[in-house]
Amino acid sequence: MSKKSINILIFSGIWSFITGILTALYLNLINYVIDFIWGYFNHHNNFSLRPAYPFLICIPFGITIGFLVKKLGSYPLTIEEVLHDIRKSGKLDYHSW
Repeated sequence: MSKKSINILIFSGIWSFITGILTALYLNLINYVIDFIWGYFNHHNNFSLRPAYPFLICIPFGITIGFLVKKLGSYPLTIEEVLHDIRKSGKLDYHSW
């Protein structure tokens, strides 16, 4: 192996490790937040709000997401849309994002 290919292998290995650690931390944080929200309401109430959970959690966050989409614009393009644009025009106009 040449020195250049060894450097590329080391570089890609380090970045793969960093990406894996950050992904694991993100997923653990999301899992903790979900467990906290649902667990807190299950164990710290004298009465059960279980039938109302979808309304108490989903409606405010749905309104927030709708407001953000209206203010910031739609979601990024899907991979299918990106590939379609590249095949159609030979390039991707990233300025419209």
